Amino acid sequence: MKTLFLFTVFLAPFFFVLGLGRLMELRQKQRMAKITGLEDDSAPEPYFPWLVHYFDRLQSQTEAAGIPTERARLQFITVAGGVLGFLLLYVATRHWALAIPGTALGLVAPPLYLRRLVTQRAEKFEAQLERAIAHIVNALRAGQSMANAIQEAANRAADPLAYEFHRVHQDLMLGTPLIAALEKLQRRVRSTDYDLFVATVSLQHTTGGDMIPMLQTIAETIRQRQQAKSKVEALTAPGRLSAGLVLVVPLILIGVLYVFTPDFFAVYLRPGFGQTLLFIAAATIAVGFFWIRRITDIRLE
Repeated sequence: MKTLFLFTVFLAPFFFVLGLGRLMELRQKQRMAKITGLEDDSAPEPYFPWLVHYFDRLQSQTEAAGIPTERARLQFITVAGGVLGFLLLYVATRHWALAIPGTALGLVAPPLYLRRLVTQRAEKFEAQLERAIAHIVNALRAGQSMANAIQEAANRAADPLAYEFHRVHQDLMLGTPLIAALEKLQRRVRSTDYDLFVATVSLQHTTGGDMIPMLQTIAETIRQRQQAKSKVEALTAPGRLSAGLVLVVPLILIGVLYVFTPDFFAVYLRPGFGQTLLFIAAATIAVGFFWIRRITDIRLE
């Protein structure tokens, strides 16, 4: 019963904040409609702009990750993550104050996971881009237009490049200018290699000239960049493994102690010196993990 009460008390502020913001926006819209006598279809100025911008950014990241999600579902996932993190730590510690860090962890876990999906999708896209440009070059040599060349590259590729290039071709068929359609994909993918491709096509449309040699040069540049990235990943693999061990081994040790020697581990769960040592250990493990990851995170811009 106490757990249910804490769950209700903790969950209520989240939905109160989200619901209050929505209610205020609707009331402002109704007041404007009464004053003007017209139905205003435009969105009112939000009372919590930072919250709106946060979920707008999350929504754009879901599109970049290839899993477009409605804002209401993102809000539910975010709130559910915070509540789940709180409950997990509360069940483990039986103390509501000690469960608050679980709330922060649950709130940041979905955005971090989403950022990881965006990065993985961008890496897959970049790995396919060099071959796709080669298909575009072959199609242009055969006398096809850029729109048909992009469609040909999409037909010969796999996802995610095939999906994104098909969207570019659909935009072109609907009358969107070539540069605008490519820049829309640029905002979704966030790839340095693709930025080079868009800059090359834009420069050719501005200054004129033969696009085929320029695209061949970009394809060769992208191929060399991919080779350099592979070498860097191979050289930094031991460091990434060390970071994983720094994080996983203490958790395994804690689990073993909790299962086989619960009386010994119970000392660290009691208020006072034991919990202080436990939090210090968790903080040092987190600092070591992120420090090693930061050292091994070498990006080629």
